[in-house]
Amino acid sequence: MNKNMVLPWLFVTFVCWALLSGGHASRAATAETAACGPNCVRVEVVAPPSKAGPDAPKPFDWKWLATTLVSLAAAAVALRTAYGQRRTSTDGKIHEERIRQYQAIITDTAPLAVYFPAPDSEGKSRLTADDCMKMGRAANEWYFAHGAMLMSVEARNAYMRFARGLTFASQADKPLMVPEYPHDSILVTDNRLDDYRASLLMETDSTSAAAAVREPGLSLLRKMWTTMLDRPDRGGTAAARAGFALASDAVIAKWQFGIAAGEDAPPHQRFRDYVFLQNLSSKLRTALAQDLRSRRRPE
Repeated sequence: MNKNMVLPWLFVTFVCWALLSGGHASRAATAETAACGPNCVRVEVVAPPSKAGPDAPKPFDWKWLATTLVSLAAAAVALRTAYGQRRTSTDGKIHEERIRQYQAIITDTAPLAVYFPAPDSEGKSRLTADDCMKMGRAANEWYFAHGAMLMSVEARNAYMRFARGLTFASQADKPLMVPEYPHDSILVTDNRLDDYRASLLMETDSTSAAAAVREPGLSLLRKMWTTMLDRPDRGGTAAARAGFALASDAVIAKWQFGIAAGEDAPPHQRFRDYVFLQNLSSKLRTALAQDLRSRRRPE
């Protein structure tokens, strides 16, 4: 607690209490002073007792109530100011550390890049279970070295879902269903991925898919409210809602990696494992960006 702020407010509280409580002595007595030459004597004349009985109600002392309320208000302001200064200083340090550390986990997800993923010695790129193992270990090291103490609840949940997906993918005993670069580059774009996510969600969890389609977008009032709370807008578009539904715990638990699809199958089936993992990494980046934008406190 900042004593430089608390002490002045406590002094103000004492002054307010002293001013309001001044003259609080009983009004039952009056004083008269008579001039008697050089020997002036102050004579206190006590008013006669009231004729009311001992059980007569006494008037409410409003001055005492006002003194108490002002004192409590001044003390509350002092404590709140000191707490706010301490929190502002702490939040600023957390924000600076997040800027330095969050980039590392995003760099670790480079194998899931939509455009220009790192090629192999033959100039090609195809995600494997071993790549998922390396990503998972790098993310795990980052989490326990830096991220665990910086992430908000939303960011931590997104990280855990991403790590769980990588864990299952690294244990797949069949080749992952992923695109090969540069051969399949034309079929993997941001707009196409939105369609692939919606299609995969419908095939995996039709109930969640139907709910995502039926859910209306946020009203103007709700958009303002979510902005004030710094929450992700999950009701923006059907594609966005499908993406969040595909990254849910229920879908992750039932996802099966390595399900083969023929060459004539739709792209969302031929690339299903890549679309699934890329969506998890995308939602993790969204949560991390929300931490930076809103300065949500770590928990």
